[in-house]
Amino acid sequence: MTYISKQFAEEIILPDGSVASSVADVDKYLQASGLARSSDFSTEYIKNIRLKQENDRRKQLFADFLFNYKRMIWK
Repeated sequence: MTYISKQFAEEIILPDGSVASSVADVDKYLQASGLARSSDFSTEYIKNIRLKQENDRRKQLFADFLFNYKRMIWK
């Protein structure tokens, strides 16, 4: 999202230690962190998050399977 906003009266220190001086800076931080504002949660966004989590889970399960298979063969 693109916002046209004024600078904050006081700068905000974000959890990663960087400083945000506008809403655009906060949005950049959220996007880089894989987060979103509550107003940005749409069905498409939630669907993409769930799909990413499922893909990560499948990759981890496959890696665990390979690890155990190799351990079984080489033991």
